[in-house]
Amino acid sequence: MKSKKFRRILPLCLTAVIAAGVTTVFDHITLKGGLAAYAGMIGDVNGDGVVNASDAAIILQYAAWSGAGNEGSLEYYLAQRGILQPTVEPTQEATQPVTELPTEEMTEAPTDPAEEASDLYAALSAEWAKTGDTSTRKIEHIEVGGNRGNVVLYQEKIYFLPNLSATQIMCYDIASKELTEVPTLEKITSSWNSVYIGPDGHIYVYDSSWGKIYKFDLEGNELGSIECSNSFTVSDTGYLFSMNLLNANPPTYFAPDLTEKAYPDLIIKDSHGLDNKLSLINAIGAYGSKCILRVQDTVTKSYLFYCFDVETETYTKLTDCPLEAGLGNATKHIGKYRIGYFDSRSYVFDMENNTMLAENLPGDFGVTYFGGSANIQSIRNDQLHVFKHVTAIPGESKYDQDTAVEIGTAETSGGFTYSIYLLDDTRYLFVDNAGIFLRTYEKGAEGEELVYRFGQ
Repeated sequence: MKSKKFRRILPLCLTAVIAAGVTTVFDHITLKGGLAAYAGMIGDVNGDGVVNASDAAIILQYAAWSGAGNEGSLEYYLAQRGILQPTVEPTQEATQPVTELPTEEMTEAPTDPAEEASDLYAALSAEWAKTGDTSTRKIEHIEVGGNRGNVVLYQEKIYFLPNLSATQIMCYDIASKELTEVPTLEKITSSWNSVYIGPDGHIYVYDSSWGKIYKFDLEGNELGSIECSNSFTVSDTGYLFSMNLLNANPPTYFAPDLTEKAYPDLIIKDSHGLDNKLSLINAIGAYGSKCILRVQDTVTKSYLFYCFDVETETYTKLTDCPLEAGLGNATKHIGKYRIGYFDSRSYVFDMENNTMLAENLPGDFGVTYFGGSANIQSIRNDQLHVFKHVTAIPGESKYDQDTAVEIGTAETSGGFTYSIYLLDDTRYLFVDNAGIFLRTYEKGAEGEELVYRFGQ
């Protein structure tokens, strides 16, 4: 990604030519070519021994006279008005060259790393403001202490499983401060522990023992189920894509109403002009009606990336996309942007335009970005948990993290019997043996809200 600044140089005007002090005189050439042809030859036109505005005025008058259809040279024009034009040829010593400036020049200013980083965060934060985190996110049981568990913030509501024995998803509405149950797990056995919220606003429960995925709305109403024996991703428009397609025969995906649909064959021409059917390996990201697929050329055994559009059932080869080993780690989706991880570095890919927004970012970029103009470091200490802002600044070959700036702390009363769950660039959940609390980085425990109290 390049951030370019341009400056514009304007054309040289006639008055600047006169001010340059030109001492040449006109010869007997007509001015049919216009004033520009004589821009470097203005001199003592009227023969009064002085080069001044009067000479320029005569030239302008002659141009108007000639432009009105009159025929005749400048000498003829001057003679008709009783002005004697000198006949002495200019000497070399008397001639002063005029340096002509370019009429227009576009100059690229050096790229400012800070501006390039600012452009990256501006794009991400603008999309975050519209969509938030649009990954297919798993809700895991909250634990006090350690770093396990996960909560989901979706449209200003926090969804979580408060403990290992929970049979319902809990929902805390930040605006109304109301806590309610989403009874999707009432009839689910202990093997049903994989619960997700998709960016389409539905809950998906994966039963690994039976290889099924159940779909619920946010009120807990079951909408249907499908046979699926592996991990999956959901687009913001509700299309569900199985991630592992290697052994599927045929490989399929699911419409928002859970109708199963087969991918059309992906066929390209090989070096001999023969049809070559590519093998679909993984679905690694989805946005709108599009899905990014990792495929393999069965002849060369090389891996490629294609974008599949379910509405048109067409494939588009991606040429501006890094080759990921498997599905990659620490992946996050923010609307049209996919933050992926490959070879210890992260990248941001624009799934709407199939272009790279930034690459060679720090490896933890995806898991530490929660909107806004910086990433967040969450540092566990014995007595004090510290939050810091860090920004990714491009260097010569890769992005590096700028100096960390502290944005808040959380007192932990000693030991590690607490957990932290970041929600966005202003709020987080603090969990200890008393319960779950909503806080801001700026105020910490001051003004915290009780989300859920344990033992009640």
